[in-house]
Amino acid sequence: MKAFKAHEDPIVGIKFSQDLKTCVTASKTGDIFFFDMDGHKDTQMYEPLCTLKLPNDAHVNDFKWSSDDKSVLFGCQNGKVYNVRRPLAKEIDNSDSYLWINPDIQTWTIKLMEF
Repeated sequence: MKAFKAHEDPIVGIKFSQDLKTCVTASKTGDIFFFDMDGHKDTQMYEPLCTLKLPNDAHVNDFKWSSDDKSVLFGCQNGKVYNVRRPLAKEIDNSDSYLWINPDIQTWTIKLMEF
């Protein structure tokens, strides 16, 4: 087995893409980390790809890969849902840092109806 520590804070979970080529972890405080992997050939391969921090003091409640494996949806305590596009290894330069500069994030606000 393999152990690694990508977060300083408690994590909400780890989710694997359907093609088993990428996994993502999320901490309670909104830190996200993507890993390249190969769940078909080498189940021990987890290569750090990139990390990002969700905006607006997001505290992640839950997250899920989209049905097409192209993004991850994060539901947060601040009433926001963030859609983060799946990073591609060829577009990420992690030679100096794993920080993903200017990630593609879409944001929605969830509002409850008042009666």
